[in-house]
Amino acid sequence: MHPEMEKARAAISLTGVKPTATQAAVPPPRADANDLVSALLFNSGSYQADGQVHTDTWHNTTGKRMLITACKLWAGFQYGCLADAQSHVFRYPDSAFVAIRQEDHYQQPGGLDGSVMYLNPYMALEPDEALVFQHFASAITPQKGVHFTATVWWRYG
Repeated sequence: MHPEMEKARAAISLTGVKPTATQAAVPPPRADANDLVSALLFNSGSYQADGQVHTDTWHNTTGKRMLITACKLWAGFQYGCLADAQSHVFRYPDSAFVAIRQEDHYQQPGGLDGSVMYLNPYMALEPDEALVFQHFASAITPQKGVHFTATVWWRYG
């Protein structure tokens, strides 16, 4: 793990913190309690690779226990961007990782642009707990854009 990412993860305290972005809407429970739902919970939008750790939070305000079964992390790089990049999602307050993606992006085309972590059977997110999304891209080539997203699949428990 990149040292700046580890420091930023260790420093997280969400006590009294509101979500840092518009809280993503989530679908309601399905009629079949075992059926999965999903949502794009995090979308960084495009920004210049700046070597800084960016942090977004999503709070479980559903009032229900969420049983997370998968998480896809995606990264996009502007053509010509060379970067060391990492993104991860972890559960707050215990900092348990839901998914991690690390890449040395040194060529075009860059290969796989996403990775999916399957959690078997699930990772629980209790009401009022949060998911934290951190992303980082070094500035090897200045003035180049990066973009990160995280999509989560779950069922209500």
